[in-house]
Amino acid sequence: MDLATGAMNTLLPKLAELVVGEYKLHKGVKGEIKELEKELTYISAALRKVSEVPVHQLDEQVKIWARDARELSYDIEDVVDTFMLRGKGREQEGQGAFSLKRLFGKATDLYKEAKTNHQIHNVIKDIMDQVKKVSERRDRYKVDNIAAGPSLVSDVDPRLEAMYRKATEIVGIDGQKNELIRTLMNEDSSSSPQQKIISIVGFGGLGKTTLANALLQDLKAKFDCHFFVSVSFNPDIKKIFKNILVQLDENKYGHIDEAWEINLLINKIIDFLKNRRCLCVIDDLWKELPWDTIKLALQDGNRGSKIIVTTRNKSVAEYVGGGIYELNPLSNGDSRELFYKRIFKSADDCPPDLSKVTGKILKKCGCVPLAIITIASLLATKPRCLVEWEKVNNSIGSRSENSPYMDKLNTILSLSYNDLPFHLKTCLLSLSKYPEDQVIRKDVLVWSWIAEGFIIPAGSSLQETGEGYFNELINRGLIQPVNLWSPFDVFGETEVYACQLHDMVLEFIIKLSAEEGFGTTLLSDGEQAGASSLHQREITRRLSLHNSSTTNAPINERKELFKVRSLDVFGHADLMMLALSRFRVLRVLQLEDCSRLDNNHLKDLCKLYLLKFLRLQDLNVTELPESIGKWQARVTGDIGH
Repeated sequence: MDLATGAMNTLLPKLAELVVGEYKLHKGVKGEIKELEKELTYISAALRKVSEVPVHQLDEQVKIWARDARELSYDIEDVVDTFMLRGKGREQEGQGAFSLKRLFGKATDLYKEAKTNHQIHNVIKDIMDQVKKVSERRDRYKVDNIAAGPSLVSDVDPRLEAMYRKATEIVGIDGQKNELIRTLMNEDSSSSPQQKIISIVGFGGLGKTTLANALLQDLKAKFDCHFFVSVSFNPDIKKIFKNILVQLDENKYGHIDEAWEINLLINKIIDFLKNRRCLCVIDDLWKELPWDTIKLALQDGNRGSKIIVTTRNKSVAEYVGGGIYELNPLSNGDSRELFYKRIFKSADDCPPDLSKVTGKILKKCGCVPLAIITIASLLATKPRCLVEWEKVNNSIGSRSENSPYMDKLNTILSLSYNDLPFHLKTCLLSLSKYPEDQVIRKDVLVWSWIAEGFIIPAGSSLQETGEGYFNELINRGLIQPVNLWSPFDVFGETEVYACQLHDMVLEFIIKLSAEEGFGTTLLSDGEQAGASSLHQREITRRLSLHNSSTTNAPINERKELFKVRSLDVFGHADLMMLALSRFRVLRVLQLEDCSRLDNNHLKDLCKLYLLKFLRLQDLNVTELPESIGKWQARVTGDIGH
């Protein structure tokens, strides 16, 4: 919703409430608010029309107009929220005031107290001036005349849940798995010599992780212990070692002391594995250096432990040593089987007239499992008729067989993204703030969506509607479910309690988020993820920091921090958090694994008057400001270790 219409969907009901609510506004002021509401309604309708057209098909002037209109809606909502909070008597004395002109970088403070009708009139007049400028540009660029392309959106198919379970059945993997088992375990004397280490090599989306996990599930009973860890592009080695220890013995290492350094963690792992035979999966290894550290903990002692590595880089596999298994795309037969299992109960259920177009679609997918699952998930929501399937096939675009894989996959991901309703586009892009391989809890995600106004009321509670959004993103194959097994369920059923993003999907939405100015993610080297020099923006509405610090992250140099609505910090934040009071209009605050933060860093929490969702995990914090107790009615919290 946010990407399409900015804050319009939450702002318009608030303007209506100002008119009918108990804010003691004069009749003339109420009339001005109604006029503002009417003009913003027209702008909102135009923004929705713009959102129906794929981004790459929009005229540059229209893109600029849409961006300015959304930015204006944010600024207006910040002012309205602040006034409404004061009008209800919930703001503490001494808080600095907001004004639209200040938000636009002007010095005059028209909203210092915002208690008299005269001052409110001035604020609304200032807002209307800005709105009229945006409206004039709308007319000039003929935004209302934009023709949306054919819509591929349809109602969610109730069969999707069953289809998803069917799609999780692994296709075309048995031969690969059995060959690797023989090599690892030396079960066939005619096979290659037994290996302690095997690296599965292939580009993203081929199913390396799926194959490694299948090996783990089949072989773990033959070992004393096992673990599966993801390394990723920017690994946190300390966190990886902690993860290994927890998997080896959760009872003993479930609450590891934050003070433990890497050397101690390595020694603990060595000591645990000393007399045990372990099956180890090191997933998504990008570089040689992390392996040099990880292997220190995996000293075998001739107990017969096995290590499975997955990597995109063959040179990394050669550096690791041991056997190398190069994973290839699926065969044509396996590709078709995987495709059909995503949509039908079996290949026999596919209507004959769809067979030919299926072949054309699979050719464009390049026999890549992720691409096949992504496009089949899209088709699962469409009527089973030739016209609809041809429409999807044509939307993928014609690509030659020699086209780079990433272009092909990005085209497919773009199609699936463009097919999403505008509210799901927003929710998917919001996941771009998370680090690689992050397990993202469903409830946390839904709470943050509610706090930012991404969920459209639909008869049921916002929580239930948000969970529906979450399930639909899973059904469309854009996020991967993480299941939680309940020991009390006699039928062995599992519940989806969280999700993860495939690396290719995460890379895609990070780039799109940066291009659209939706969010800013700063990495440990201070660079903005996914952004070229053309997409660096002064205004930041959503900010995510990954292992950032004052020495290499330029965040303290930014002058627009008071417009940030969502702040998410993963890993070390150093002294940046001393300036929490700078984030004046924050709705969402998540701090996770920030072991360097203490009580002093959070002293300004009570000044975040618009905050709606607070999540604090794994901090060295023993107490919070007493005034936070007054938030109970308006802030959802998730605070733990």
